[in-house]
Amino acid sequence: MSPTNEHLTATKHHLERSLIAWGLGSVSVGGALIAEGRRRGSAGWVAAGQQHLIWGSIDLGIAAWGRRREGRSRGVDSPDVSESDVVAHSASLRRLLLVNVVLDLGYVAGGVTLLLVPGLVLRRWPERVATGRAVGSAVVLQGGFLLVLDSVTARRLRPQLTVRENSLDFLRPTS
Repeated sequence: MSPTNEHLTATKHHLERSLIAWGLGSVSVGGALIAEGRRRGSAGWVAAGQQHLIWGSIDLGIAAWGRRREGRSRGVDSPDVSESDVVAHSASLRRLLLVNVVLDLGYVAGGVTLLLVPGLVLRRWPERVATGRAVGSAVVLQGGFLLVLDSVTARRLRPQLTVRENSLDFLRPTS
């Protein structure tokens, strides 16, 4: 069964809305952490806030780029789009999301490393270990969200297999 135009459009809009909401939240939390970190004199809070601010800005940029790109092309939102165009666009988006899943796993692994063993990464700067932990926690949170979002969205775009009546004929004994 091929993805429908409506399903692909709804999936893309969900992805876009999720990135915008997460990006706005991340920018807001990042700004608050930076302000509070400066008030408290905590380099760790400031560093974590900067991570959230940067990741949120990137998420918003990706959402804006996707919206702009879709607006410039005929896109799958057009009523006259062919089924083969929908299938191709769905497969392309799914491949991109699966590549992102691998990257997201790398972000989470890097964040976990900074969180659990910051001395290993920052051995030349022992005074930055606490800051490394704060950055690691922010990276785990941001990468973890993207891992879930990209995985769930890629799963929604997976091709659906259909079984035809004679598709298992090769299993039948021949006479």
